[in-house]
Amino acid sequence: MFVKGNVQVLNSKYIAGLIGSRNSQPWAAKSIRHLAHTCVDSSVTVLSGLALGCDTQSHLGYLEAGGITIAILGNGIENIHPKANHKLAETILTSGGCLISEYSPN
Repeated sequence: MFVKGNVQVLNSKYIAGLIGSRNSQPWAAKSIRHLAHTCVDSSVTVLSGLALGCDTQSHLGYLEAGGITIAILGNGIENIHPKANHKLAETILTSGGCLISEYSPN
């Protein structure tokens, strides 16, 4: 397992996985973002992929509410994919979260 960022966040007491469609409907994106806000209020750390759609919305909602997230990557932690989420990955890291992957960094 490869980790970039705050390794301690992996020891969170409660972790919720928020996942969904890459091509989500607007109502689904709004709902997942709201659910992420609720998780912050409940002191739950959000774990999700870094794909477009619901994964992105879960991280954004959690970060907006001041939470810390964990992103699971389907590639190396030094090759952010999709490229459109490169800034999101950086925000996850600078907010105290982490990126994890089973693949070597590059």
